[in-house]
Amino acid sequence: MIRTLASRYIRILIVMIFSKKFLLRHFGLVAVGEQNRLLRFPVWLTLDVVGKPDYKIKVDDDFRFPFDDKSIRAIYTSHNLEHLTLEAAHSLIAEAYRILKPGGELLIDVPCAKKAFSMLCLYLENPLNISFLKYVSGLDIHRHSLEQSYKMVPENRNVPKDWVSHPFNMIINGIIACFMDPPYASSHLPVIHDPAIIEKKLKSLSMDDFFDFIFSSLPNGHRYTGGHCEAWYDDKLSALLSSYGFSTQLRFHKESRTLPPILVPDRQFSRRDQWSLKVSAIKPR
Repeated sequence: MIRTLASRYIRILIVMIFSKKFLLRHFGLVAVGEQNRLLRFPVWLTLDVVGKPDYKIKVDDDFRFPFDDKSIRAIYTSHNLEHLTLEAAHSLIAEAYRILKPGGELLIDVPCAKKAFSMLCLYLENPLNISFLKYVSGLDIHRHSLEQSYKMVPENRNVPKDWVSHPFNMIINGIIACFMDPPYASSHLPVIHDPAIIEKKLKSLSMDDFFDFIFSSLPNGHRYTGGHCEAWYDDKLSALLSSYGFSTQLRFHKESRTLPPILVPDRQFSRRDQWSLKVSAIKPR
């Protein structure tokens, strides 16, 4: 208890005393898609399109960091890449390479769509599989989000209740695809699928074609509204990072190739790590 309070007061003091300019010069740490430096990021400069980050900027196709070339020690982005268009993801990676110092590190966490797909297929084989049950245990479709989706997806209003709670829909809407309405200003909203149709698609489509089918089911014009709009997995992400010159490897919770664990802002509880692909990308010296 005392240690927790002391840690909280230290974070508050850092936020109150040290300016953005000071933190940029002495730490050079940037957290993309994060809003509140006070809670978990006292020495990381935050950047997001919503909330009250240090820099309020949207990561889009023409995105550019407000930092000089080779000026940043490390960049962290967690469960943010899946909210971006593929073009915006390219812009983010290119800009990360530009501003990182030689030897600097880009830490990425993103929902692993390949694992989600494998779990959907595993359910078909054995719905009581222990790994599957653990994976789906923390996923849910909240009533508020379901009701908020009715405007854009009126079909959601009359679907059977067992469809809403079906593992297929919890995984698809929690990990692979969801939307926002209004854009960038709501919770993640679901599209409820007929489990029988999902089963047929899983048996007949390749993984990437299945993802395309799921994204095509989002409301017209609402794929790129701040929800999950792009499916990421190890080969796809590594190829993107390598194309810009990064050296990549998978990482574990609180792990970094350049930072001490105390500076790695992975969430205190690693619960969502079971859904995540965690990558360390180094800019060569």
